[in-house]
Amino acid sequence: MKFKALTIALLVILVFSCKNENSSVVFSEISESVDDPSYVTIKIPFAEGDDEASLQINQTLETFVSIILHIGDPDQVYTMPVKESISDFNNEYATFITDFPDSPMKWEADIEGEISYQSPTLICISVDSYVFTGGAHGMSSITFFNFDPQTGRPMEQNELISDQENFKKVAEAYFQKEVIETDKILFEDTSFVMPENMGFDDQGVIFLYNPYEIGPYATGMIEFRIPYEEVKSFLAF
Repeated sequence: MKFKALTIALLVILVFSCKNENSSVVFSEISESVDDPSYVTIKIPFAEGDDEASLQINQTLETFVSIILHIGDPDQVYTMPVKESISDFNNEYATFITDFPDSPMKWEADIEGEISYQSPTLICISVDSYVFTGGAHGMSSITFFNFDPQTGRPMEQNELISDQENFKKVAEAYFQKEVIETDKILFEDTSFVMPENMGFDDQGVIFLYNPYEIGPYATGMIEFRIPYEEVKSFLAF
């Protein structure tokens, strides 16, 4: 019986762990969905445990959800549980309907995150978000969070790259090939700039430009990947 119980426990850990068994942070998922009065779906990774790293990762992701669902003064955003963020979003929608009772539109928010890479030195979580609160179209974006597995602290790009100069040379060459030479519609200045978002998966480094970052909304998201073998000597992890 003890052996059977141990086997079940190990299976549970394997179900919720991701990609690399050497990482100490174990994930499950927060999943919330409502369709009244607005449509809201939230699915984000949840770090199990009460250690510093897990708590910091969860706080960062909950803060992000709060920011995405917040309507109004951006300086009035507070970190709160996902259910409370959804409630606030619905309260704002109810106020809108009270002020504009003839409006046919229904607000919508969809936030879905996944662990794209996990190792003992880096956890990368990609969060895809879409919010519609009126206008010609909603706003879509993808945000990468690169966490230090030991502390749960989000790391900046300069902490992930040990050789900025040579890393950017490789990135610029890929940008020229994958973006400029494919005739994507960009803003007038087409000189290379590092994206606000840089993530990681098992294949390599992901460069992602959200709408309006280097091109108009109609261009959509611009994404390309550099294999690790091209840049591994320039990375700090």
